[in-house]
Amino acid sequence: MDRGRQPRAAARLFGRIGWSVYAAALVFALAVLVARPDLRPSWQDAWFLPSMGLSVLGWLVLGIAFGALHEAWHWLAGRAVGVPATFRVSYRGMYIVYETDLTQIVAVPRDRRHGVYLAGMAVEVVVVAVALGLRMIVPPGLLDDLLAAVILFRVVAIVWQWAALPLRSDSYALLANALRCHNLYRTTWLTVKNRIFRLTEAEAAELAASGARDRDMARWFALLYVAGMAVMVWLFLTVMLPLMVSLAQWGVERLLSGQVGSAAFWEAIAVTAYVALRIGLPPAAGLPRTAAPPRRRTPLAPGRAVRDPDRVLVARRQERRQAAARRVMRGCMVTR
Repeated sequence: MDRGRQPRAAARLFGRIGWSVYAAALVFALAVLVARPDLRPSWQDAWFLPSMGLSVLGWLVLGIAFGALHEAWHWLAGRAVGVPATFRVSYRGMYIVYETDLTQIVAVPRDRRHGVYLAGMAVEVVVVAVALGLRMIVPPGLLDDLLAAVILFRVVAIVWQWAALPLRSDSYALLANALRCHNLYRTTWLTVKNRIFRLTEAEAAELAASGARDRDMARWFALLYVAGMAVMVWLFLTVMLPLMVSLAQWGVERLLSGQVGSAAFWEAIAVTAYVALRIGLPPAAGLPRTAAPPRRRTPLAPGRAVRDPDRVLVARRQERRQAAARRVMRGCMVTR
């Protein structure tokens, strides 16, 4: 594909018309959810296939599809503002992950970065709006159940993005960029710790050395952190916990009622092994390992979406200071 035309082609999705479509989809989705209580998502909608085992497999397929869509939209938004972003599919353990490298976005003016951070959630909103519209016209059945599951998972994903500020989600990157902060995450953490506990000398020096604007914003940004954690707990109690309990009950019933070696028995074994790996592998993946080049890795739904320019900015400033110190020591004059 002609690289010179890629930004112009991608920009069509993120111009005035594109963002008008995203805004209209948001308004439509909210209006339907308010006016039609029967279309509001519920954790029971996750069981959209006749068997819970098949539904769990369906979660995996939906997660792969919409995870790719989410990341592809970030990639397109990056191309739209001229960032040479890269997008690839990789894996970590048993997980398929999508990597969107947007580290060079720091070279783009801050006002032009907002759309890149919002792009993933924007396309999620369109998916929810389309699914709601289809549910209003299709009769009850398998398709309606599938659309209900899509709405549930995409709504959870959107809410998670706004709640997971402590996890440096897309919304964190958006707010940090809009507030023109350089390391809001770290400054907020040190501010909160200073109010509750006592900082070490190194931490106190780090907080004092942080930018004045970061310290000012951190004083109230901590409230958003607390609110975000409360929403994440609410999501766990209202969606994830009921799903896990119902799945566990189903597995126990299948194991106790089915004969050893029967299809029902092996289905329950397979689902149990899959869920155990899903729960157990993330801590294992987080164990210390050889450092890799900084790259954004996003697990499947709900997923963690971290697109944080803070570390890149700090690293680049340190590199520039070190380079300047080396030039002075060599007695060289370098003109940029």
